[in-house]
Amino acid sequence: TCDDSLDPTTREKLEKHVKQWTTNHIRSCLKPFFNLKESELKGAARGIVFQLQDRLGFLPKRVVAKQIRRLTKEDHRILKSYGVRIGYQEIFLPTMLRPKAAALLGLLWAVSKGMERPPSHLIPSLVSLPFRSSLNIGFCNVIGFRRRGPLLLRVDILERLIGQIRRRLSKGPFVVDAELLNLAGCDSEKMDGILRALGYRG
Repeated sequence: TCDDSLDPTTREKLEKHVKQWTTNHIRSCLKPFFNLKESELKGAARGIVFQLQDRLGFLPKRVVAKQIRRLTKEDHRILKSYGVRIGYQEIFLPTMLRPKAAALLGLLWAVSKGMERPPSHLIPSLVSLPFRSSLNIGFCNVIGFRRRGPLLLRVDILERLIGQIRRRLSKGPFVVDAELLNLAGCDSEKMDGILRALGYRG
């Protein structure tokens, strides 16, 4: 709010300037999101985009499983051209994981919840974080983290981890190695918990 000592004309100009700056800042930081929002996709692709927008760029794949099955090759091509990644478990905009964009998403989410500021327990540049009951899962999800067992994993890391596991399993049982541990940023005990949460057995 503006200082009450300002005259009405000056206050109106200042408020207008701040609103315009805020709008431009949001559109600049979240440009891929707005490009997607203003696209002319139709049918199943449009439905997926609507859900992706509603979740601010991170959508569990199971939520739109039926729509995904109806996507054509052209739909996949267009979605990819807008930066949408359809992974093993998640549909997301990787650009929304960049620290600046993720921080803004967290701020907008906090404002929508009536908070003065976002929870400070999660830094967007992290790839994983030990789960604690004190964490605000809603905030974690909106900036692109998912809980799998004992850890919160950033969705791009989660997708890469699943890909690595599947490639190893295609050759038979495998031993958890340093590559997997480094990718998830955890030790072997926590990796065991992640694998169980993903449905695999030791």
